[in-house]
Amino acid sequence: MRKHVIGALVVTMALGLSACGSGDSGGDGGETSGKGKTLTVWIMEGTNPDPKPFFNEVAAAFKKKTGATVKVEYQQWATAQKKFTTAIEGGPSQVPDVAEVGTTWIPQFAETGGLVDVTDKVKDSGLNDDLVEGLADAGTLDGKQYGMPWYAGVRGLLYRKDIFEKHNLKAPTTWKELRDTALVLKEKEPGMISFPVAGGAEMFATPFV
Repeated sequence: MRKHVIGALVVTMALGLSACGSGDSGGDGGETSGKGKTLTVWIMEGTNPDPKPFFNEVAAAFKKKTGATVKVEYQQWATAQKKFTTAIEGGPSQVPDVAEVGTTWIPQFAETGGLVDVTDKVKDSGLNDDLVEGLADAGTLDGKQYGMPWYAGVRGLLYRKDIFEKHNLKAPTTWKELRDTALVLKEKEPGMISFPVAGGAEMFATPFV
């Protein structure tokens, strides 16, 4: 079986399920047969409250369609990046076939050859026109798609209403307004951090960069 560590955003799930098999033609419309084979999937714990029922259903449906067994292994976010890096360095036999990974890990893993380019597979499936652009971009590097959207979190910006009223500022609605507002606050309120990022939460600031 070819090994596919396919990116997912913290926020995405990789599309590599069609990789199972070695080109054998099955009896269901000529689809790839995975009979007797196992698809290893790494899923992060904590993304969803209890993913086990969902993946049990997916595994049953996948086996019925392809004949392959889906083996889900749950990983911890705190140690996952190091585990992925070690697995990639260890070669194809060490990495999972499909994996959920953090958005910011996509470039790192793709540049080291740890991810499979699924651009053509996504186009052939017709899914490329049915993806949220921002999420698809997070799984793309240099025009090639390595990850499929799986899970997205909506972020919110909070601001001090009293400080904004004090300086006659309005809530920003564009990137430029956000930057301009932050610069004004930096000048007017030197004792404050105009755009703070919580410690250990760099992933929240990365999209702004």
